Amino acid sequence: MCRQLIRPYQKMKNTDPKNTDKELQDLALEWLIELQSPDISPEREKAFFAWLNKDPSHQKAYIVAEQVWYRGGSLSLLEQSNENTPVKKAKPKKNIFSWIVPIGIFAATCCFIIFFINIDILTRKNPSFDQQFQTAVGEIRTIDLGEGSSATLNTETDLSVDLNSRSGRNVRLSKGEAFFNVSADPDRPFIVYTDAGLVVVIGTKFSVFKKGEKTIVTVIEGEVGLLKEELEWFGQEPEVVLSDNQQLALEELNTTKPEKINAEKALAWRNKQLFFDGQSLGLVVEELNRYFPKKISLASAEIESQLVVAVVPLNKGFDTILSYLEHALNLKAVPSSDGKVVVLQSNK
Repeated sequence: MCRQLIRPYQKMKNTDPKNTDKELQDLALEWLIELQSPDISPEREKAFFAWLNKDPSHQKAYIVAEQVWYRGGSLSLLEQSNENTPVKKAKPKKNIFSWIVPIGIFAATCCFIIFFINIDILTRKNPSFDQQFQTAVGEIRTIDLGEGSSATLNTETDLSVDLNSRSGRNVRLSKGEAFFNVSADPDRPFIVYTDAGLVVVIGTKFSVFKKGEKTIVTVIEGEVGLLKEELEWFGQEPEVVLSDNQQLALEELNTTKPEKINAEKALAWRNKQLFFDGQSLGLVVEELNRYFPKKISLASAEIESQLVVAVVPLNKGFDTILSYLEHALNLKAVPSSDGKVVVLQSNK
């Protein structure tokens, strides 16, 4: 799945963290094996999710166990387990190696396992994005990603999708901004590929925005792992984990701490609104220009530095919004000769 996708907020209370990790790893593997059985009862599935959500360390242990399983390494993980710990046998799902490997054929299977692992890494590195979605200037559109997940594309966005991968649910954001509402699935992480790195989650609500030279990740709910490297990322910790109402650019993982924000307001564009709470008019105009073919320009640095507090309804249209800016800030709109740009200048 991802490097440690869910990071604990506090250290676990135990005098020997190594033993704690080992015990959790053993238990996570037992759950993983039991979940492969077609006969598992709804009560046991419910018990599994209760265990998974009880503590972030449980999710970490399950993620690591699951990745070892899918990579054909379950045997080595079991050999590290307590020999006295009972492990239930189960019929493996398709494309999953059984943890029972007879000694006589172990050597013969090694080359196949290595080949399987290499193919798995390559498919993660280069997902087959077979669907593409785009929005025009000013268009906001929600697409159904299946299994209870969705993506809302903001203005001028380009998103490629691969939801059929064995190893996860993959999308690539090439341009613009997208908000993702991802259903929880510990077996299939949701991965956003960008030029600046990866955004990896199990289930959460967050956005990714390619803004100029930055790729900004904003989290409304849940936890999101951020990584700069695409290859061989699973089974290790992400460089940064964002949680509710945090924001950070992928390019600043090692240099800047996550910023605490009001994520609902920051992502109000989903409801065709823009919130401004003390931002400069320059930043306001930069944001508005994303949504309309006609652009706004400011006549001076003094006008650009004016602070604005406003809720702008995008569905009111360009002319109405422009009129609001004129009257609220005592400005005058002067159209350019070609009509493509409106310059706001002082009305004094």
